[in-house]
Amino acid sequence: MINVLGAGLLAGYSAVTQAHHPVLACQAMPDDKVLCTGGFSDGSKAPGVTLDVIASAGNRILSAGRLDAHSQRVFRRPDENFYVLLEVGPGHTAVVDPAEIKPASKR
Repeated sequence: MINVLGAGLLAGYSAVTQAHHPVLACQAMPDDKVLCTGGFSDGSKAPGVTLDVIASAGNRILSAGRLDAHSQRVFRRPDENFYVLLEVGPGHTAVVDPAEIKPASKR
């Protein structure tokens, strides 16, 4: 009985931990800067989570960093092709390609 209960609890825990996936949005800023904001699909923030800028050719890190206390990071837009990688843990990532990085919309 204990094993069945334990297995049920673990299965429930697994479903809860996988329910909220990482999300990432980036926007173009003045002076060739990019502002990225990361977090989770439930709206929670992700301060301290790794956010790297990676070269598309060769997958080398162009700019390594972490999200700040507001779950944001600003970096200079690279001259070469790149993508932005938010890595919460193994298998828990979000990626933004440069084509997705647009200026902030004015309201």
